[in-house]
Amino acid sequence: MTATDLTETYSSVTITRPIGAAPERVWRAFGEPAEFASWFTAPGDEVAMSFGEHDLSVGGRIEQTADFHGGPLSRFVARVTDVVPGRRIAYAYDMWLDDRHMSTSVTVITLADNGSGTELTWVEQGAHVDGIDTPEQREAGTVGLIGQLAHHCAAGA
Repeated sequence: MTATDLTETYSSVTITRPIGAAPERVWRAFGEPAEFASWFTAPGDEVAMSFGEHDLSVGGRIEQTADFHGGPLSRFVARVTDVVPGRRIAYAYDMWLDDRHMSTSVTVITLADNGSGTELTWVEQGAHVDGIDTPEQREAGTVGLIGQLAHHCAAGA
């Protein structure tokens, strides 16, 4: 890769969605490693997920690897920067595809009681490098994760 091949694309997205479960229930889906692993995953049978560290405290790490059968290996490594239990989590994370760094992002997720469940707000700012992924792909993936979270919490798992 030459210097002329290097690119950076910046993004900022805010996604707000009601979830039909109490904020305490949604928080548990983030905080308990087994619950987190059940929804924070790529959909389908074409991927084998593995989780490393899951420390939801300031300075803690969250690690995940997705092995797409017959395809690339994706890695997610986050460092938790702020936690208000039951209300807010913030983290900075990097993603790689095989051994190529694809992005660095900052995410803040807030939970609020909306009277019938939870109002989740997911704000993410990212720098996507060298055309490996795009802001549109990341936003679509995040929307999918939030949908899986909502389904997981509604199922009462």
